[in-house]
Amino acid sequence: MPGRAGRREHDWQPAVDAPAWMTMAWLLEDMATWLTPLAEDHISVLGFESPSQDWCDVRLLAGQDRYRVRIRLAHRRALLDFPAMYLRDLFTEGRQRAYLSGEGGDEERVVDLRDVW
Repeated sequence: MPGRAGRREHDWQPAVDAPAWMTMAWLLEDMATWLTPLAEDHISVLGFESPSQDWCDVRLLAGQDRYRVRIRLAHRRALLDFPAMYLRDLFTEGRQRAYLSGEGGDEERVVDLRDVW
């Protein structure tokens, strides 16, 4: 079966050394799939920005707090394995605090996961 319906039967996942655009496509696809479960845990996806070819920011609202979550797209050491589920667990368990960087400000905090997963 061609197109999106055919892909739903089997998960596709870019290899560790896949081009950045392919990892970004996987990230967008997975985040879209998890929008409702994220919202049920009071996590909203506000948008995506990619200031570099190597990484992107996933902009989130978790409760009342705004975050930019930095994710490596290129030169990865491990698969980007189900990123939305990972982010959901990270934020619901409060583990994002361990990855806060000095960047950002009072309005938006930066969670840097580029060297984490």
